[in-house]
Amino acid sequence: MSSDPGLELISALRADLQIEPEWSVPLTRGFQWWPGHLSQSIWAVPVRQGGSHRFARVHIESDFLRDVEASEKTLKLTSAYNRFTTVSSVVFHRPASSIRLHASLCVSESNLQEVLKLASIVLPMQAADASAKSSGAAEMFGATPDLTPHAKKGLRELGHGALAMLQVLAEENQRPTFAADIDFKPLEDLDPRPWVMACAGKGGLTAEFPFTSDTPSLMSAARGKAPGTALLQLGTDFKHPQLGDGVLIRLSLPLNVTAEFVNELNMLEAGGGAGKADQLGGWCEDKNGPVFVSFIPTCLLEQYRLADAIEDNAIRTRWVKALLVESNV
Repeated sequence: MSSDPGLELISALRADLQIEPEWSVPLTRGFQWWPGHLSQSIWAVPVRQGGSHRFARVHIESDFLRDVEASEKTLKLTSAYNRFTTVSSVVFHRPASSIRLHASLCVSESNLQEVLKLASIVLPMQAADASAKSSGAAEMFGATPDLTPHAKKGLRELGHGALAMLQVLAEENQRPTFAADIDFKPLEDLDPRPWVMACAGKGGLTAEFPFTSDTPSLMSAARGKAPGTALLQLGTDFKHPQLGDGVLIRLSLPLNVTAEFVNELNMLEAGGGAGKADQLGGWCEDKNGPVFVSFIPTCLLEQYRLADAIEDNAIRTRWVKALLVESNV
């Protein structure tokens, strides 16, 4: 009988993070638990075939706000929150009048242990983020923190240790780090190379993926044409207000879109995922088009390699292009 890496990952997460049975309830292929006042759900979709590999996507989603008004203000604020996100997307769910934090990871038999290490940080990191920001966000959105009691135990007053993850990561990142010393140059030699051009060195990488065109932007500009490539930027010159040093990752697409479209991209990724790309970050609106933002703290770079980030964003670019073709945009 074939294994189910999604369910194996979820079982291992429960054990590694010491999630108490009395503060959790089963879901189909997963569970919901209460690390504090806000609940978090983790579930795995059934295994699927991707080329020669079998993989499952595991979703991690935290309640955040309810009673959220469906308005342009909500869409703009959601986009603004994603501009400074870390490893979760801030998603407005219009039918439910709610906002949730969402991340997802693809796992297979061959990478189960590596993904477990990453998920063991992403899960508590998201739970802590939701807990720390829900009250302030509620005031900004004119909404209500999405607090829910456990059916039998009520509201959880003494939180799980997972809620301290942001503090733990911030303290870890205060130690001497190597973020500014990262040499991105070897990434130029990725095989296969997903870009039409790339330039890398100490402190960062810039690359262009084919999108509406496979002509590099400088050549397009020389011909008097608008750029048709997606721009990927990785850099260490940004210090996150919560977590300090790390790598800021931005994928910019040459599209004229609205905040509604950007939220739809977040919804679609949260619903089914962008191919085999991990969803560690969120889409926001920028003056030049939609941008997918991730911030990987220095101490997380062993679990989420920069080569993986590049591959994920190359997949994400192709996914959005396919969506536009299907929608005749």
